[in-house]
Amino acid sequence: MFTNVWDKYLPVLRIVMKKSLAADQQLALNIPDFERAGYKRKSGYKFHVELKDGRLNNVLVDAPIASSLASTLLDDAVVKELANTNEFHISMNTKFQLTIKRIQS
Repeated sequence: MFTNVWDKYLPVLRIVMKKSLAADQQLALNIPDFERAGYKRKSGYKFHVELKDGRLNNVLVDAPIASSLASTLLDDAVVKELANTNEFHISMNTKFQLTIKRIQS
């Protein structure tokens, strides 16, 4: 359901992930994009995704918005290469602000 939204943001996410190698990054997402995709929750939505060794490090069962993000990122060759050599924690708060942090090993 949200794959099209994340595909739209993928080029920006690549850049933000590369920038996060130097410092934590935050990206404000466009709420109407998610509303058009079928997301109607007024209070927003929070999630946390961990990418490590080129794969998802935590289980996302009840969060279709998060699982769509994870699959979109891991299907991309550039992001997969970044995730192979770095650990990233990606979270979204209720204000649709995406935070990307690189975790030092």
